[in-house]
Amino acid sequence: MGGVPAHWGRTTLGDACKEGGGSVQTGPFGSQLHASDYVSVGIPSIMPENIGENRVEVDGIARVSQGDAERLSRYRVRAGDIVYSRRGDVERRALIRAEQDGWLCGTGCLRVRFGNDAVDPRFVSYYLGDKRVRRWIVDNAVGATMPNLNTSILERLPFVQPPLEEQRRIAAVLGALDDKIELNRRMAATLIETARAIFGARYLDPARRSDWPTEPLGDHLDVVRGLSYTGAGLADAGVPLHNLNSIYEGGGYKRGGIKRYSGAFKERHVVNAGDVVVANTDLTWNYRVIASPAIIPGRYGETGLFSHHLYRVRPKPRSPLTPRLVFLMLLRGSLRTEVAGYANGTTVNMLPLDALQKPKFRVPPPDVARQVDDLVAPFFERAGQAEDESEILAALRDTLLPKLISGELRIRDA
Repeated sequence: MGGVPAHWGRTTLGDACKEGGGSVQTGPFGSQLHASDYVSVGIPSIMPENIGENRVEVDGIARVSQGDAERLSRYRVRAGDIVYSRRGDVERRALIRAEQDGWLCGTGCLRVRFGNDAVDPRFVSYYLGDKRVRRWIVDNAVGATMPNLNTSILERLPFVQPPLEEQRRIAAVLGALDDKIELNRRMAATLIETARAIFGARYLDPARRSDWPTEPLGDHLDVVRGLSYTGAGLADAGVPLHNLNSIYEGGGYKRGGIKRYSGAFKERHVVNAGDVVVANTDLTWNYRVIASPAIIPGRYGETGLFSHHLYRVRPKPRSPLTPRLVFLMLLRGSLRTEVAGYANGTTVNMLPLDALQKPKFRVPPPDVARQVDDLVAPFFERAGQAEDESEILAALRDTLLPKLISGELRIRDA
């Protein structure tokens, strides 16, 4: 961290935990919790795929019975704990909040607990998000093909410890930005859910579409696979490259996943703002990503590129469909299930192009399609504005973070 204020402490993450009676602990091993133990209703179990950017992502989270949660009680989390993935994307961490108190630190995760009030866990969660700290973790992770963390690595992590009151002030400033970002995220999700409800009432109602013709998707959609690129083409200042990490599980555009590309490409690899892209690759075992749609936001410019892990899906000129209607058709429901059902593969699930051509759907009359699109358009526009604002706030947070946690910028100056 360089020249931090002289009165700030320097220690390790492990010693900071032990000082307060806490610890760094591994979650249960596979022999303690089997796939057959998971249930549809029960105590959530936080797995590596549920660890977002300092938050637990609850969509699709696995659950265990109350009995298993009690049997594995030493692995349950408390508010203020921090959970890490033990393998893969080892930079990500999630601060456990009050609503997640009592959940399980699942298989494949590590739990960091501080015990008493010697440190503010919110401050530590931001400290762990600093680029220098993240780089230290990646550089010290073990494994040739996939990075792995263990308790000893996290315990050795250098930790700069301001006085507790200053930790709280730093956490308050950064937390206020994160709270607004989260509020915007929820607002955007509610707006899209409202659009989906309108779409369901006006488009999916069987009574309304009983006489609509049934036709294959391929008659209405142009489907193209994206650019197959190498790491050598990636650059800090290249053309925006939308990729698999740009799509949320289940659908929606994930803004933190954008890459930049400076290599060669063809015209068919170009995607426009407002186009729909669909994930054609999935590393998860239960198809949580595959067939998920997203609409390219305008914030990254009118044109960009899309990777080979995505299909670009455009309505044909004669079709009454619009990009928003295509997105809503594929967001959830029977058509999404049918499309995902075409996936194949052993270790990596792949979606063939046929999946977006062969399934049939009820074709709305042009006037109905226009009416539904006009009704949902304002909700998409407002959701996009909320997400744009969140991206600006996140950039501000990420600019302030390294300056605050190193003491370069003090709260009285901020």
